[in-house]
Formats: sequence, C-alpha cells, structure tokens
Amino acid sequence: MLERITILCFAASYGVALLLEAMQLLLGRSEWRRLAALLAGAAGLFAHTVYVVYHGLPMQGGPSSLLFVSWVLAIFYLVGTLHHPRLAWGVFVLPVVLVLVVAAKLIIASEPTIPPTPENLWFWAWLHAVLLILGSVGLSVGFVASVMFLVQAWKLKHKTPPGEGIQLLSLERLEVMNRRAITWAFPLFTAGLVIGLALLLNQEDFTLTDPKVIVTGLFWAVFALLLYLRYGLHIQGRRMALGTMIAFGIMLLAYVVQYIWPSAHPSGGGP
Repeated sequence: MLERITILCFAASYGVALLLEAMQLLLGRSEWRRLAALLAGAAGLFAHTVYVVYHGLPMQGGPSSLLFVSWVLAIFYLVGTLHHPRLAWGVFVLPVVLVLVVAAKLIIASEPTIPPTPENLWFWAWLHAVLLILGSVGLSVGFVASVMFLVQAWKLKHKTPPGEGIQLLSLERLEVMNRRAITWAFPLFTAGLVIGLALLLNQEDFTLTDPKVIVTGLFWAVFALLLYLRYGLHIQGRRMALGTMIAFGIMLLAYVVQYIWPSAHPSGGGP
C-alpha cells in the first residue's frame, strides 16, 4: 500500500486545499470550506509524510530535497491556518508547496543518475543536504512573508477598508518574519555550500565553470548582498521583499540546474 502513495497523491490534495482556500476569498468565508481545506491539506501532509519516510528522504539526493522542503512548508501551512483562522494563509503558502512538489516530480521524471555516496563521505554528504534543506525552508518562509508584505502594502496604499479583501498580518510582523527567516537561513546555506564545494572537489570532472558552481555562487552572492542591504544600509520594506523573492528564484534554479545543464554534481546531470 505504501508503494501506491505517489507524488501525485499529495500534490492533488494540496491542489484541492488551495482551490478551497481561493474560494474562501472569492465567495466569502465559510466554515465548511475552511474545514474542507484543512482536511485536504492534512490528507496531503499524511500522504507526503508516508512518502518521505518510505523513500528515506532527504538522503536520496536531488529532488528529495525539494520534497522535504515542501513537506516542512505543508506543516507550516496547517499550523499557520489553525493559529490564524481568519488570515489567507493557505493562498500564499500552498502555491510554494505545489511549485516545489511539481519541480521535484519533473526532475524525477527525467530519471537522473544518482550514484551512491562513498561510505567515507556519507556523513558530510548528509550534513551538506540537511544544512541546505534547513536554509531552503528559511528562505521559503521569507519568500512567503515577502509576497504577503507586498500584498498588504498594496492594500494600505489603495486604502482598502479593514475587513475587506485578503486578510493578512501587519506589515511590521511580516517584515519581522522575513528578517528572521533570511537571517538564520544565510549561515545554514553558507555552511552547506562550503561542505558541498569540498565534496565537489573530489569529482574528477569538476571545474570552477561547472553550472552548479556558477548558479550556486550567484545565489550566495545575491543572498549576501540582501543581508548587507538589510543590516549594513538598513534598507527594509518593499525592496527587501523584492530581494528575498529574487533570492528564492535563484535558489530554485540552483536546485535544478544540473538537470538542464550537464554538471559534475553527483545528484544528476553528468558530462
């Protein structure tokens, strides 16, 4: 029975939950739609959890990292929805969950070759993966907070009456959420990337022009610039939100680049 649970199972459940959350905005709030959305999200999380445990994620490499990050965000969706029942939480979190799940599915469909990790490097490969996953969760939360921030700022600019339209946290709380997320995500990313670079040096066909290195280096530079703007120049608000969203997009590209551009990275691609 466990083998019958596929990515499509929980992706469909999350899609139904997102549809119901959207209906809450378009048709007005309804307790039964809210309950149905929670049940659909919970069903998706259950199937997702079984899939993650059964397939031994996140140590399968490649797309498993995206599936694990989306699993954590699905928990974030349910907890946030229960804690903030009047806010449009799922409309912002579930699309990110679905994007990560679909990206992982497309990568798996490309049937990348993932060689086993040598026993003497297993711990470092595990630590590399865990650090990047934790950093990815942090940046994903920052991305969600940034999108919410821009929507809330637009509402205030156009003087939307209180109680109308999408209900969100205040700008101050969203900015704090974004700041905390990217602040603790950056050192995790940095440590994970340093370990990953050291592991790549063991690859015979590794070069500094490797696409994985180029895109990942670009991602780290953008992330470092983002933190400098925040803490060095004290820039905040809309520009920080946009910067976080750009960093999130480059992060996704760094995850999948080896599947579209041959790389020495062992989780896919190849010469």
